[in-house]
Amino acid sequence: MDIIVRSNDNSLTSLISEPAQLARVTMGFHDSIVMSLALDNATVTDAEVKRRFDLCVKIFKLLRGDVKWGVARILDYLPEYLRAEIDGDSWEPDKRNCWIPSDG
Repeated sequence: MDIIVRSNDNSLTSLISEPAQLARVTMGFHDSIVMSLALDNATVTDAEVKRRFDLCVKIFKLLRGDVKWGVARILDYLPEYLRAEIDGDSWEPDKRNCWIPSDG
């Protein structure tokens, strides 16, 4: 069965070139959210999960759409940038041109 991703320019899927990447991005969001909830020892509520998911979408759109990072690089940095957003800290994308997965 073929999967067709249809989107408008404003959507998350418009920034994903292959349908298979959508699952990878979704799992990256999930893992980052679960890790952040565990580190915070937070009560898991629908509202809190949605808030963190929305932050992940915001970060992804910025890094993919504006900065033109690849999906792997975004997901590698997502936990760090999500933490900064949750804590209200400022952050900016790493400016290195050369990047190796999980090199921080």
